[in-house]
Amino acid sequence: MNDHLVGERRLARRCSLPGALILYSIAALALLAEAVHCAMLPAAELPGLWGDPLFEALLVLSQMTAIAAILLLGEFLRHFGADASPFGAGQSARLLAAAGLLVGRVLLEAAIKLSFDLGSLAAPPIPCILETELDLKLVAIVIFLGCLAMVVRYGNALKEDSDSFV
Repeated sequence: MNDHLVGERRLARRCSLPGALILYSIAALALLAEAVHCAMLPAAELPGLWGDPLFEALLVLSQMTAIAAILLLGEFLRHFGADASPFGAGQSARLLAAAGLLVGRVLLEAAIKLSFDLGSLAAPPIPCILETELDLKLVAIVIFLGCLAMVVRYGNALKEDSDSFV
């Protein structure tokens, strides 16, 4: 490998490990916040839907999908910084799993909004479906992660191809 490639690889590895630690820290703080929320919930006098057990369970599940996706992205960075080969099938699978979890979160949040808004509506659900807010930032991240997973798969295929020549 030439010096430029070695330097770029070192830089990528140096940045990926702190990035993984930051993502793990964010996930730990989010998990702690969820635990505090769940612990305080029984004693709290909450207005409206906030006290409904099904509503609260769905909200916690939504948060847990985001936390799991953050952990998978942290694992992606950790493996990138620690493994001999940063590209591999496992790396692509981590990105696709994180994207899948975030898609699940988008769908779960839409279902929460639809389910709990429909209870107060006497009209057909079509207007409510059209009014459902979609988190476009999250959709963009899902698309990016899916495409990045394909780029990593391609990188792995190139590596395997070049290894076969050696």
